[in-house]
Amino acid sequence: MKKLALIFCALLLSTPSFAFDYDIETVKKELGVCVQKDEPACFPPLINKYKEIDEIRYFYAVSLLNNRRFSEAVPELEAIINAPRPDEDMKARARNALSKVTEHMDNISESGNYDAGDYLEDIPNAIPWARPYNVRVYIASNAGKEYIFEQAFKQWDDATYKLINFSYVNSEAQADIVIKFVENYDTNALGLTRYVEDNTQIKKYLKKANVEIALKNPGGGAYDDKQLLSVSLHEIGHALGIRGHSKSKTDIMYFSDESYRHGKISNRDVNTLKKIYR
Repeated sequence: MKKLALIFCALLLSTPSFAFDYDIETVKKELGVCVQKDEPACFPPLINKYKEIDEIRYFYAVSLLNNRRFSEAVPELEAIINAPRPDEDMKARARNALSKVTEHMDNISESGNYDAGDYLEDIPNAIPWARPYNVRVYIASNAGKEYIFEQAFKQWDDATYKLINFSYVNSEAQADIVIKFVENYDTNALGLTRYVEDNTQIKKYLKKANVEIALKNPGGGAYDDKQLLSVSLHEIGHALGIRGHSKSKTDIMYFSDESYRHGKISNRDVNTLKKIYR
């Protein structure tokens, strides 16, 4: 994702609409460093240094969004929309981002608390993907329920504001996360996630995650789509790196099947995942 942002930033700063008394190559280099770091504090000095280049403010807003500082991103996007300098394409990008973040803030959990805390200390075995900007997913078509997992991935995508980017592939061999449905388990388990770790680097990363979801309970009764979606949300949380469980019943990653009944990703789930990838 950062590589794409760097390319995008280079393209913006090479357009002929810029006619400022700055060395654009220097601006591109300095902005590229901030985009690569994705630390909001890196951008304000550049904004003050290159006041006429509103595109820097746009990348500042994107960094704020990436770091879930939504309320701070809103005025930056509004400033771009209302500024006289940016072209219509830049304003359109800002409007689009503002629309999405506003909708996201409206739809966030009922508490509306962005600082709801997390449960990272309860899951010491949490481990991230090395390339969260391109996690490849294969969903087996063995049960005609692929749409359940597609909905679950979209919910995680929306809740985390694309913290992890998913792409769908056509075979297990191409995939980082493999999804399959099974008939049932002998126990009361509803789903299971197994991991393969990449231990070739100093820091541990996920190399593969295999996810299974039971279609029926041990007695043979079929789970409905709502139940399957809730279990899918839970198991995907594991596959994204939450290797453990929350102690709170309001989190989708709660260790009991009670979390499957409300089927909702909480702020704490999102905050925990965010910390795993910092």
